[in-house]
Amino acid sequence: MGNSHLKQRIAALAQDKIFKDAHQEALKKEIERLRQVYYQQSLKKMADGTTTDTTLRGEELLRSSCDAATDCARTT
Repeated sequence: MGNSHLKQRIAALAQDKIFKDAHQEALKKEIERLRQVYYQQSLKKMADGTTTDTTLRGEELLRSSCDAATDCARTT
């Protein structure tokens, strides 16, 4: 492989990293938005007195999936 080819490959990898970082950031923002929506819905259900085990279990799943996404972000 020539020097020119390696430089092109480095530039392509750098551009790919920028894209992936931006995508990861967008996903984090969407996770936070969904958390807020879910939280607001949970508050409304609690105010209405309709909180169920399913609601609480969903909240737990949401938290664990967000934690997993955060862990994934750290490894990439």
